[in-house]
Amino acid sequence: MTASTGKKPTLRAQQQQETRRKLVGAAFEVFSKEGYRDATIQAITREAGASRATFYLHFSSKAEVIAAAWQELMATKVLPRFRALDALDPESDREMAAWIDDMLSNWESERNFAIASNQALSDDPELAAVWLDGIKSFYEAAPRFVSRMRCGPEQSELRFLLLCSQLDRIVFHWLTGAAAFERAALVEALTVTWRNEF
Repeated sequence: MTASTGKKPTLRAQQQQETRRKLVGAAFEVFSKEGYRDATIQAITREAGASRATFYLHFSSKAEVIAAAWQELMATKVLPRFRALDALDPESDREMAAWIDDMLSNWESERNFAIASNQALSDDPELAAVWLDGIKSFYEAAPRFVSRMRCGPEQSELRFLLLCSQLDRIVFHWLTGAAAFERAALVEALTVTWRNEF
């Protein structure tokens, strides 16, 4: 059923959704293998078993398809983790460290795609707004957590965005090997950083 009409989608609409899903999945695989810069639409369509024309029915560019892959990853893996953040006791070092550890595990499992995503952000500046919107969705997923931060409501969104951006950047450097920290030390430092907001 479609949310807007309450009617079951037509067979054609279901096929279009499935084709789009395959293209997004193929893009995820190609970006993970080749990076953003070296990935081509031809490689994505080959991986999906689709034509270039089919690709362009669904997406206007490589940037648009990586944005769709981000949305899929956020919906299935990242937003549930921020909802879990909202449920924990932010003043508990143990709970915060476990949450940070779980976030690192997620990034480790998606290492190559995370690196490709950072390439995309530096190559296609218009993607920065899409990325920021994603971080804002994390803020919206954790209202209880945010409400307990040591700042007024006018500062809470900015402080939360800064925490997420800082987490994103240091983990990117760690994943690429540019920041040669031991994993345990990284978890400890990030736990202290996030705990200091309370």
